[in-house]
Amino acid sequence: MRPNNSVLFYGWIIALVSAFSLAVGGASRFSFGLFYVSILDEFSWSHAATAVAATAGALIYGFTAPAIGAVTDAFGPRIILPIGAVALGLGCLLASQVRSNTQLYVAYGIISLGTGAFSFAPQVAVISHWFQARRATASGVMFAGYGLGTLILVPLIQVLISTYSWRTAFVIFGLFSMITLIPLTAVLMRHRPQEMGLEPDGEGGHLLEGSERRKWLGLLTDNPGPILVVNQKWAACNWTLRHAAGTGRFWLVALGNGCVGITIYILTVHQAAHMVSVGYNALFAASIIGVWGLVRAGGSLFGGVMSDHWGREQSYTLSVSLSILGILILLAVSDPTRPWMLYLYAILLGLGTGISTPTGGALVADIFQGSSIATILGALEMFLGLGGAIGSWLGGYIFDVSTSYQLGFIIAIASLGVSCLAFWGAAPRRIRMVGQAARVRAPLER
Repeated sequence: MRPNNSVLFYGWIIALVSAFSLAVGGASRFSFGLFYVSILDEFSWSHAATAVAATAGALIYGFTAPAIGAVTDAFGPRIILPIGAVALGLGCLLASQVRSNTQLYVAYGIISLGTGAFSFAPQVAVISHWFQARRATASGVMFAGYGLGTLILVPLIQVLISTYSWRTAFVIFGLFSMITLIPLTAVLMRHRPQEMGLEPDGEGGHLLEGSERRKWLGLLTDNPGPILVVNQKWAACNWTLRHAAGTGRFWLVALGNGCVGITIYILTVHQAAHMVSVGYNALFAASIIGVWGLVRAGGSLFGGVMSDHWGREQSYTLSVSLSILGILILLAVSDPTRPWMLYLYAILLGLGTGISTPTGGALVADIFQGSSIATILGALEMFLGLGGAIGSWLGGYIFDVSTSYQLGFIIAIASLGVSCLAFWGAAPRRIRMVGQAARVRAPLER
């Protein structure tokens, strides 16, 4: 049982450690666009051929996600996360020595194995064990790490590239990843609260009311309202991957994830190259990505709280709307005379992607809750990797044949729209209602 006089529920420590690991893992992913520009300059490879490194990484990330999820379910995060840190660090060291396309593909494949350990599936799975009533809020704290990593580490990587070289930047980042992540995750992470004699924060039965309020922690502990189980038969199931894959909801979420992967990889791989192609320098492009990260961190915190209070589908719709507005502004940037447009793009996209990540994780956990949640999340993450493989290559190919990223960004917008429709179709609200909707309906259920 959780002591009534405890100062801070240990689940928040878990969320903060996860946030730092996502900051490092996210920086390795979002900095590819910066290395991409420098590698193109040195080797004069085609955009599509160089972007295949991200495609290879996305494929490995996707196809290994189910196995990483299964290992997390079986052995917990204290095993998989340090191993991931080793793979990330070694991959960066190998990337610093590449002389050919093939070597670059192999190096990014190993990096992607590492970032897979710090990815959506294992992190959300652990959070889902520790939190019930504030699942999306805790996920928002965790996924704020993505934004902070993009804000702080990505511009620092560009400074290292500009000051020394892209090879030196890989070495420094690889060593930093291993030195920080291995001891932090091995010592502080725990799989389930029961390992420490605690209960999930907010667990209380059919109508989950949340734990006591602590005003000094504000929104992190302010009760967002009940979680109301609407579909008793569905919610009572201890979902396995095989069982989940036999449902339409699984495939709708898979479709949504694949579309998100297309959008995110088109942007993360090619946005810096687009800014450079219209006349901005690489350091300015890195600063724009940093602004995106700053806003994304705040968006994750806000989005997690909003999702617990407002609902999964509604929150995701807002995130898609903001992201599409941002990409439309990026589409309108054709010369270096209006830098304010790129700042506005970063703000809108940061809010949109910040809101979507904790909402998406809570959405899956609401539908397929059970002891195999990491395995299910990993299988669904595979489709994000497949979408990412398509998006990263497609953006480069479109530029090679048209010398423009315009069509690629239009495809990114369309993919987001499809993902929104797919997540509404999955309808987590018809299994578990959260926040205000559950509060209104709760008296009727009693």
